[in-house]
Amino acid sequence: MCLSPEVDAVATVTISVFAFDALRHNKSLRSLPLALVPSVFALHTLSSAFVWWAHRGHVSPWVGAEAAKFFIAVAFAFLPIYIPFAVWCIEPAGLRRNVLSVLCSAGLFSGLSFAQSIVRGDSSAVVGHHAIAYHVHHVSTLAMCLYFVATCGAMLFSGFPSLIAWGALNVGVILFLFWWMYEDLPSIWCFWAGATSGFVAWFMRSDDLEPRLIAR
Repeated sequence: MCLSPEVDAVATVTISVFAFDALRHNKSLRSLPLALVPSVFALHTLSSAFVWWAHRGHVSPWVGAEAAKFFIAVAFAFLPIYIPFAVWCIEPAGLRRNVLSVLCSAGLFSGLSFAQSIVRGDSSAVVGHHAIAYHVHHVSTLAMCLYFVATCGAMLFSGFPSLIAWGALNVGVILFLFWWMYEDLPSIWCFWAGATSGFVAWFMRSDDLEPRLIAR
């Protein structure tokens, strides 16, 4: 996920702090999926560190291979299903929640499509100088498009202004990071995972969250 195992390790610790804070301030089962997002990112970032360590001979190749499988499964199959669901859970009944239901369906289709390819063994993790390239092959263009729609679009259709603002920022940053990766520059995805985790921890403290969770 990031440019070295050392950076991934530091990012994991930082994200874990945000994860603890988000869970500590969670006050409802409806917001629990969103509060767990930093925890998912912490495990995800840690798995990337193990891929690096296996490449450098610090842990066994088997550990590295399993860590790569975990990273790929979370990144490509789990997140497009989980992210829109987490946002859907905190949205009161109404038009926005109905739209988010559609995005949940889109994410489910995308996630299952990626999962099918992963189970077939059509995935790879190639360690470069300052990045690890994770890929899932033989996935339809529709599934790839719906992945972006589900993961990046969910916050944009939320009724929370702060989530909408972060969702818009997220789209811009993700596009920038894809360009950055295309230019073969050092991977910095873990920094954005950390920033997003910090935002979620802040959002769980939001004064307008609890009243809207009560609304049905």
